[in-house]
Order: sequence, then C-alpha cells, then structure tokens
Amino acid sequence: MSERPIYGQGIEDAFWPPGVLPHFPRHIPLFRFEDTPKAVRRDLVQIVDAHGLFAPPDLYRALAYYPTFLSGAWDRLHPCAESPLYDEASRNLLRHAQQLAHALPHALPLSVQRLLLQVSEREVAAGLGIIAAYRQVLPRVMLDVEAMSRLFTGGGD
Repeated sequence: MSERPIYGQGIEDAFWPPGVLPHFPRHIPLFRFEDTPKAVRRDLVQIVDAHGLFAPPDLYRALAYYPTFLSGAWDRLHPCAESPLYDEASRNLLRHAQQLAHALPHALPLSVQRLLLQVSEREVAAGLGIIAAYRQVLPRVMLDVEAMSRLFTGGGD
C-alpha cells in the first residue's frame, strides 16, 4: 500500500477507512522479548538477524508461547531464511503483491489529505511509517509461515 495512490480498475471514489477490521481478534498475546526464556531469545535473535530487522515480528512473539514449536520450525527454516533464494522469493512476492494491489477492482486512494479526514496527523505519520516497515517484513514473514506450514503438514523440506 505504500505504492500509492492505487487507482484500481473500477470505482474511482471507493475508500476503505483505516483501522482494524471488526472480525479480527482484538488481543493476541505476545511475549515481550525481555521476558522470554534464554532458548527462545536465542531463536528470536536469529530471526531478527536473518531477516535484517530491529525487533522480532509479532508472529514470532506470539509463537514464543510455544517454544517447542518455534524452535523446531526455526531450526529447519533458519538456513533457508538466510539464502539468496529466500531474498529473491521475498522480492518476487512483494512485486507480485504490488501488481495485485494495482489490479484491484476498487481504487485505494491513500493520500495524507484523505486520511486526515479520519485520523490525526500523528496517526497518519505513524501509519505510513508502519506501512513502510511492514512492506519489507511481510513478504519474508509470509514465506516463513508457508514454509512452517509445509514442514508440519508433510509438504516437504
């Protein structure tokens, strides 16, 4: 969404208000990095390093409540996550997501002026910062989730 404005292929004046959709859970418990056991912290540090992040993504902070699962999944995923192939797959996923966003049937006219009708300047700045950060994180997290799913459903190595 940071590739704005997205004009879409149909209705020019459509607008999706900012915020969390009503059907999403309001509270997902996340481990605070500082409170994690030493073994889990080791995995989280490796995840941060492998993905070039400043902090563990929420997915991993939620999985920290299941240390056996997290450790088993990350031990298998770690070598892949640091490979050039993983970097290329992440870039391809981001590029494909941008193409799909621009092919949506409704416009997503994100602009500061339009958002200011709904939220404060501070919230707009924070939102755009989050979008920019997640734009780089999400493709890799999506690859991680799919790889974990395949590992634990017998879909391959």
